[in-house]
Amino acid sequence: MLDTLSRADLAHAINDPLAALVTNLTHIAEALEQAPATADAEVREALREARESAERIQSIIKQLASAPRNLAPSRPPSSDRRERLTDPRDIRVLVIDNEQLVGSALRRSLRDYDVDVLDNAKEALQRLASGASYDVILCDLMMPQMTGMEFYEELVRVAPDHAPKVVFITGGATAPRTRHFVASVPNTVLEKPFDVVALRQLIRERAPRAPEGPRVFVVDDDESARNLAVRWLADAKFDCVACASGQEMITAIAAQPERVEAIVLDVMMPGIDGFRVVDALKANEKTAHIPVILLSAHATSDAAITRGVATGAACYLTKPFSGAVLVAQVRAACERFEAERDLRRRLRFAEEHATTDGLTGLMNRRCLEQRLEEAAAHATRHREALSLVMLDIDHFKKLNDTYGHDGGDRVLLYFARALRRTVRVADHAFRYGGEEFALLLPKCDVEGAVRAVTRVQKELGERPVAIGGGQELVRFSAGISTANERNGFRVDDLLGRADAALYEAKRAGRNRIVPEHTPQR
Repeated sequence: MLDTLSRADLAHAINDPLAALVTNLTHIAEALEQAPATADAEVREALREARESAERIQSIIKQLASAPRNLAPSRPPSSDRRERLTDPRDIRVLVIDNEQLVGSALRRSLRDYDVDVLDNAKEALQRLASGASYDVILCDLMMPQMTGMEFYEELVRVAPDHAPKVVFITGGATAPRTRHFVASVPNTVLEKPFDVVALRQLIRERAPRAPEGPRVFVVDDDESARNLAVRWLADAKFDCVACASGQEMITAIAAQPERVEAIVLDVMMPGIDGFRVVDALKANEKTAHIPVILLSAHATSDAAITRGVATGAACYLTKPFSGAVLVAQVRAACERFEAERDLRRRLRFAEEHATTDGLTGLMNRRCLEQRLEEAAAHATRHREALSLVMLDIDHFKKLNDTYGHDGGDRVLLYFARALRRTVRVADHAFRYGGEEFALLLPKCDVEGAVRAVTRVQKELGERPVAIGGGQELVRFSAGISTANERNGFRVDDLLGRADAALYEAKRAGRNRIVPEHTPQR
């Protein structure tokens, strides 16, 4: 095995157990300082880990001592491979742990990776939702402001692509709810003190393989022309995939359309010609934005070039052309494509945040007004019931004053999650402002609205929020307005009517549900 090890592998084989030893000794010091009553057991466990690390170091040193002196250097990947292993410096790792000691130890142990350390899960969530990208996310399960479980639940909603990248770290003993959560998610869980060697291996397994360059499809039924174009582009560090027909290319792209950054396509081919291939690409939302460079040996007229551009092609090259021209056109097309993709992502992010509450992730007041107008029009046209519920957290100012703004934010997040867990798929939950929320319930009469709000009450009553080292039951008042057959599907001022009913619930003593013009409950 040693014959196949690179110098970097040998360096890590020596350094990683040393890093693990340092981490374990750090935990010994922490146990002595913070838990003198139970220090003996923890010290023995940490010493056992340290002893095992030392044994690994001795074993590796013995292997090196007995290895041949002329170890062969690691060979670069063969040229026919489309991908290469990622350089550790290109692997981005996010560590989320409120204990600075753990963050510092991980930064040292993973010093050859690109590591960011945050002590606040809320800040990490905002960073990921804003488009930051990481290959591995190490997240502590138990943190004061937002637990790892709450972080994961929000991450699934705001940045689902990052959820599989999360690796949870925990101190060991966990509450039943935590154990249930760990059992319900597919993510890896590491217990402190963790084996740094195993952690590094896990990160390398999770890290993506880096492509040699932008992936470009070259499509031409002429084998010699196709091979020549591939050679020119491969020499310029493009990751090329060659296809002999348009149908072959369409089938190949379907597997990973997001990987493709440009297509070099011959126009004159048997079966599906280049123009029809471009039409098929543009008709598919997943491939519509991929730039296409058309090639032809025969079309030199303005009409042919105009037709090519009209189909949506990025440019038109007439054979014969030089390799330098092809490379320049493909590189420019890839750069434009990447810039446009980034712009689309930013626009999508801006649109979502224009209608989404930044704290809770629920739709905001502006979105409520828009959805309410649409739902009211639908209810009137189809003569279907529609209910609107306004909800206000009781004594929220007292909670905010007692536990501070972070505690208040925690209550708001907790309340928003309760709404999402209990409403139907067709229903919509909103944060109206401050501690006020709203539910828009299509095809729902007043009785159904009362049942929906009662489910929220039951959910909150069974699951108090953990805050300030203790637990608090969160209660609320609710007012309901309804458009139904009994009032002639009256949709005018549903918001004002629900707000008036909410005021009645507050005036009657809070913690109750009041439908409009009905006795209070």
